[in-house]
Amino acid sequence: MRRVYQILLHFVGVIYYLRDCNEIEKLNYLILIKQFLKIKYLLFILLFLVVRIAVSQTLDEIMATAKCYHACRTTQNIHIDGFDKEDSWRVADTADHFIQFEPKPLGQASLRTQVRMLYDNSAIYIFAKMFDRPGEIRQEMSPRDAVEFAATDYFTCSIDPYNDNQNGYRFIVGASGAQSDVRIINHASDHSWDAVWESRCRVAEDGWYAEIRIPFYNIRFPRKDEHTFGLQFARSINRLAEIDTWTQLNPQVNGVVNQWGDLEGIRDIRPPVRLQFYPYVAGLFRHQQTDVSSEQHGKPLSSTALSGGLDVKWGINENFTLDATLIPNFGQVVSDSRRLNTSPFELYFQERRPFFTEGTDLFNKGGVFYSRRIGGQPANYNRANQELRRNEIIENNPTETQLINAIKFTGRTSSNFGLGILNAVTAPAMAKLRDTLSGTVRYVKTSELTNFNVSVIDQIFPNNSYLSFIQTSTLRSGNSPDASVSGLLYQLQDPKNTYRLNLNARMSAVIQNSKSSPGFNADWGFSKVNGSWNWSLQQNIVDSRWDPSDLGYVQERNYISNTASISYNNYKPGKLTLQSSSWVGLNYFQRDVPRTYQNFLIEGGSWAKLKNQWTINSWIKYSPYVNDFYEARENGKLFVMPENWLGGIQTGMDPRKRIRGYAYTAMLVVPSWNEKIVDMGFGPIFRVSSRFNVETNFSLSRTWNARAYNFVQGDGSFGQRQALSRTNNIIFNVNLSPYISLSANLRHYWIKIWYSRFYQLQENGILKEDNGYVKVSDVNQNYFNLDFLLTWQFAPGSFVNLIWKNATDQYGAGVTDIRNGRYWDNLQQTLSGPKLNQVTIKVNYFMDYNKFFPHRNSVNF
Repeated sequence: MRRVYQILLHFVGVIYYLRDCNEIEKLNYLILIKQFLKIKYLLFILLFLVVRIAVSQTLDEIMATAKCYHACRTTQNIHIDGFDKEDSWRVADTADHFIQFEPKPLGQASLRTQVRMLYDNSAIYIFAKMFDRPGEIRQEMSPRDAVEFAATDYFTCSIDPYNDNQNGYRFIVGASGAQSDVRIINHASDHSWDAVWESRCRVAEDGWYAEIRIPFYNIRFPRKDEHTFGLQFARSINRLAEIDTWTQLNPQVNGVVNQWGDLEGIRDIRPPVRLQFYPYVAGLFRHQQTDVSSEQHGKPLSSTALSGGLDVKWGINENFTLDATLIPNFGQVVSDSRRLNTSPFELYFQERRPFFTEGTDLFNKGGVFYSRRIGGQPANYNRANQELRRNEIIENNPTETQLINAIKFTGRTSSNFGLGILNAVTAPAMAKLRDTLSGTVRYVKTSELTNFNVSVIDQIFPNNSYLSFIQTSTLRSGNSPDASVSGLLYQLQDPKNTYRLNLNARMSAVIQNSKSSPGFNADWGFSKVNGSWNWSLQQNIVDSRWDPSDLGYVQERNYISNTASISYNNYKPGKLTLQSSSWVGLNYFQRDVPRTYQNFLIEGGSWAKLKNQWTINSWIKYSPYVNDFYEARENGKLFVMPENWLGGIQTGMDPRKRIRGYAYTAMLVVPSWNEKIVDMGFGPIFRVSSRFNVETNFSLSRTWNARAYNFVQGDGSFGQRQALSRTNNIIFNVNLSPYISLSANLRHYWIKIWYSRFYQLQENGILKEDNGYVKVSDVNQNYFNLDFLLTWQFAPGSFVNLIWKNATDQYGAGVTDIRNGRYWDNLQQTLSGPKLNQVTIKVNYFMDYNKFFPHRNSVNF
């Protein structure tokens, strides 16, 4: 009986082992299996059933049990060259038996992957072998932090130093050698985070290899004698659209980090001194042309500047870090995608400045912090125009305030208590006005000396639950108003991460002349977030005095929204699809004061990933009518929009192909007005070679018979307008190596709007035609910009950036022939107009304390 039991165990092991064998090994084992066919028929049937059950249970246990990797300490000097020639690699354990995450979740990986890990007092070392045929490995070169978005195979190592199942660090290296790094906070990915680490990759006859060195100063971890980190390895096989992970990732389970394995064996290491300096020097040349018809008679304005500054990152202890920037220069930041604002709300622009994108997860809680306020447009920018005297012109009116300094203090203890403080100071802004007759110059202050502050306290509990408090404040010199916002945020999830409860409350106050105007914003939600079926119930209440705009962003006020939605997610491949999801929702909006109807919205949609890796996303929304309290630009004034439909479809092409990208079309229809708005877009990406690609984004919007506020005149009138807008964007990307890249971004935005009828808005919100209105309100707007950026990483963490920006804009209003304007004539006129040319060269150098004092890692501050 014991012999039979041993044979059964061996048979189970054989079947599981076969998937990792080569063809010769598989043949030998198949010959062995044939010996079982000599057993009597009934005994064989019994044996087969027992083995089947055993194999099923064994595989299920292997997949369901969290894996553990034991790291070995090395005393050798590991040279990062893509070869495992050091003896220490021979004794390191091997992590293998990867599991599919995409396209077939929990399925068997198509190709083998083996990973080994070492550590010493200063770093973690990883050597990964990705088995494959060398001719089929994708190696598209990409700039730093863009590996996951390129047509390349890549390998990732993710570490959760506090093993809290919610936060971590991810290090990514492509087969081409390019790097990316990601900070994971509460399972969300922050791609703006940058670390300083080393890696080398090479392609061999049996696959490709990656060797990585991650210095401990990149990650925060507690002071212990022995550590247990969360750990995950992953591998992407681009041509197969496949992602394999070391520990299984079940898409029906809420969260990612909580599904990682464990890293054990790291002993007797101390958190290093985390002190880094990033000094920079920058040179600027600026040439501003002026309109030949202006008072300047076309005389260009040129200026040069030489500046320097310093960024400092100081790890005060193993838990908390202080980041500081003194007189920063963000000349390498790509220009905003400007457009004509026809809405009653301020345009929202993405933050691109590194200091305000890296490690700001704590400050983004509650949605009350909009970092573009810091160093943004002066609060009283339009004052220069308002105070112009006769014969005066505006010689200079800064569009941005100068950031003097900024600091971030962030960290989290081993008990998951988080603390964050961000403080920034901007200088006063002055507009320069000159009298063209006397030459007299005077200045108008458009912004005061201002201090911005954001403070956050955040306690994370098990199961992705947390309690947070956030406070923002804006303090200005002089008699300008001050402001503050406070928020209390709570999230509770059950131990199985199935149900989630959110309770949030926020208060705002604008203070001027010792008088405060308080407002509030509160919301709650209860949802099911695990499994195939998900649902959500939410309510949000915003009063009329809620105003976080001094350091936040806000659109609508004085409303109550009630939302219910349900969705079904299918992760099992079908005949046509790999994954799919469908959803429906109901939304009811009303005014807070008085409690009147605002909008009722029924919406639904579906998403699917096809077996050819294309994606299809479609949606539709219906509203019986809308009471719009914002379009009239007068507090409480009503504008009624009748029954309307909105629908669209978007497709994404196979990202593995030489030509990939997206296309979409959407349409808004208001039947009783005969109004239609059609938006179309197409964004193909052409991979010319492994080092050169061209990204394009073309969009077209056409409007017929839209009834809206006459924003050109701003006199309370409404009009029936037609509109045509185009945006053409082409980006050339050349990646000469993993360390040298250049890009050229050309963008032209054009919109023309012309009116056919005018109306007066009545008290009941209905429009009444005004045949006597004679003001010409047609408008034509162009924005053109060219951004050229050359980046060279000449040493770890050290860069040279060369930036050339060329921009022009033309605005024409009250011109009668706008409706007949043609695109190419319009573009030619725009390019011949006055331009702003700006060239910046910036050099910053990474200096690490441990590099200069390698034997003082135990120093405490």
